[in-house]
Amino acid sequence: MEKTMLKKLVSLFVVLVFATSFVSVAFSEEQEVMTVNSGKIISVTVNTGEVVIAPESGETLVLMAGPDIDLKALAVDDEVIIEYDNNNVLKSINKKIL
Repeated sequence: MEKTMLKKLVSLFVVLVFATSFVSVAFSEEQEVMTVNSGKIISVTVNTGEVVIAPESGETLVLMAGPDIDLKALAVDDEVIIEYDNNNVLKSINKKIL
């Protein structure tokens, strides 16, 4: 009687451990969504990494440059193509060739 009860408890424990690990993996793997847009630079602040873009369609975007983005070559009124994530972190920015 004790062995069957112990087996049931161990089985229940194993199932709970697996269920908990699957749930934690599902919540920890939030998908990063990338958005591509184009527009005109309204402002660029190199020391803080902030870039404000007026896209061709939609509302003004306030983005923070990622660590690999060099803002020094950018200026107000530059036409750019941008790629940013769902946290408004700028992943790439390129001047449009007119």
